[in-house]
Amino acid sequence: MKRYKNFIKVMMSKSVFVTIIAFAMILFCFSCSTNKTTISEKKADKIIGVWKFSSDSFGTPIEARKIITKDYFVCFHLYNNVIVTSFGGTCSFDGETYIENINFGTQNRNDIGRTGTFKIRFEDNKMYLSGLVSGNNRVPFSEIWERLE
Repeated sequence: MKRYKNFIKVMMSKSVFVTIIAFAMILFCFSCSTNKTTISEKKADKIIGVWKFSSDSFGTPIEARKIITKDYFVCFHLYNNVIVTSFGGTCSFDGETYIENINFGTQNRNDIGRTGTFKIRFEDNKMYLSGLVSGNNRVPFSEIWERLE
C-alpha cells in the first residue's frame, strides 16, 4: 500500500510539473512570435474585451467565450461551466477586418496554423463577424458575439 501511495505522489508531482512546463512553453512561444500582429491603439476600445457567443449562421448550440487583447485572442467552449475545448493565437484588427491566427488548441490539431479573416461591424454591445476560415474547405460563415464587460 505504501508503494502505491508513493507512486501516486510521484505521478501527481510529475503531472503538475509537466503542466507548468507546458504553460511556460506556450507563454514563451507567444513572447517570441516573429509574426506577431497587433490591434492599433485607436481601434482597440471597440474589440478588446470579453465576448459571449450569441449565434452563428449554422445555428450551433454552444456556450462560448472569446477574450481579445491587443495582441492575442483565446476562445473557449463551455459545457455545464466546464471548458471542453479552447484555441487561440495572435490577432489583428484594422477597423474593418479582424484576423485570427490559430497558434494553439486543445481539440483539433488540424486547426493549428489556420487563419480566420472576418469582416467586422459593431452595433450597440454586439460584434458581427462574417468571413472564411482557411483549411481544406474554406467555409463561409457568420457569428454574433455580445460584449460581457
